[in-house]
Parts: sequence; structure tokens; C-alpha cells
Amino acid sequence: MKNKYLFLFVLFSSFAFSDVLYVKQKKCIHDDYYFSNGKFNYIYSSDSVASSTKKFKATDLEYGYEYVDKKCQKVQVLQYTKMTYHDYKFMTALTGMLLGLVVFIVTIFIFIKKD
Repeated sequence: MKNKYLFLFVLFSSFAFSDVLYVKQKKCIHDDYYFSNGKFNYIYSSDSVASSTKKFKATDLEYGYEYVDKKCQKVQVLQYTKMTYHDYKFMTALTGMLLGLVVFIVTIFIFIKKD
């Protein structure tokens, strides 16, 4: 029973990319960043200090990073697959849809065979 929960924890924790790389300062920030009064507000992962800036572009953030051992590094899944964050999320969504389609078709064939 414990192994089932451990497996689910590992499975879902692989999708939890909790930090974002702020490209301009080469630092990881927490996922809780927001815009307020024309400013981009964020919190650094290393020291939990809140900061803000008015000069911000959407390309200043790179997703799929984590703060480990005082370093901002790409998540291992993205390092091994050489994929970007958005490509990885697209592939997981596509895999889920294909798996759902297969289960749907198998279910239909099971009910058709009963008649």
C-alpha cells in the first residue's frame, strides 16, 4: 500500500516545476510572481526577498527550473530529454489524450462484444 502512494508522489512531483529562471538576473524566483501597478513583483528562491521591476518582458522568464543546492538548474527531466518546458508539457498532454482515447476505444469494444 505504501508503495502505491510513493509511486504517485514521485509521478506527480516530476510535474512540479516550482521555480522560474529570471533571465536578466540569472536567478530563480518562486512561482508566486505577479503584476501590480505596472510592476513585475517576484520573490527570490535563495533568500525569499521580495523585489520588483518596471522593465519586464514576457521573454525574461524561463520555465522548468528548480532551486537545488543553492543553484538554479533545469529540472532533470528536461535535462535528459533536451526538451523545453512547453514541449515537455505538450508531450505529457498528448500522451494523456492518447491514453484516454485507447481506454475509450477498449471500453466501447468491451460493451459491443457483450451484445
